[in-house]
Amino acid sequence: MSIEKAVAEELTISYMQAGRHLPKENIVIVARSLSEAVDFKDEAMVHAAFRKARDTDEIPLQGTLKGIVDGMRRLESSEAMIEYSDPRWPWLPKSDLMRKTNFDLAVMRLCIAQGEKEYKRYVDCTLTRYDEHRRAVYANPKAAREFLLEKQEHIKHLYEKYLRTTPEYKTFPANAKLNYGLLPPEVYQFREFLEKEVADYEWGNYA
Repeated sequence: MSIEKAVAEELTISYMQAGRHLPKENIVIVARSLSEAVDFKDEAMVHAAFRKARDTDEIPLQGTLKGIVDGMRRLESSEAMIEYSDPRWPWLPKSDLMRKTNFDLAVMRLCIAQGEKEYKRYVDCTLTRYDEHRRAVYANPKAAREFLLEKQEHIKHLYEKYLRTTPEYKTFPANAKLNYGLLPPEVYQFREFLEKEVADYEWGNYA
């Protein structure tokens, strides 16, 4: 997936969550403009920036996204994330913030892969509001916690069985522990994982 396609995907999600509709051809035009105006490093940064931007804008604005991306790049630079001692560094950020962002992205992508009903649950359970200190918090913390714990177990199961089978994880250290903060699979890869699960159960392979 290209950066432009990732931006288009996030714009589509933003409009859906806001209960608004923008024709596909318009989404493509806006996505192209944003991908040229904002210095996204890669697709992962696109998804992380949009998620953070939606804390303030239902439909993230160019200026908001630019400020977030600039901050993310400064954070990466200041923490010298490249080649830190953990052998998982190409897949696992050093920053706890980025690891949490990767987990949040994994939950969202899994729910999209599971279909409209699960994606609606994701939107409803992870809805945020601002507290008295203008911090983004879950509108229903109990529902959010229960939902994320449920998805956390599902993600753990799928990662253990299938993550190392993806091209992106072909060189992942064999003895290295998996982590929820790893760079998440794409939506289509989660769909493939789920299809394999169905196939396993159909054929009676419960291992």
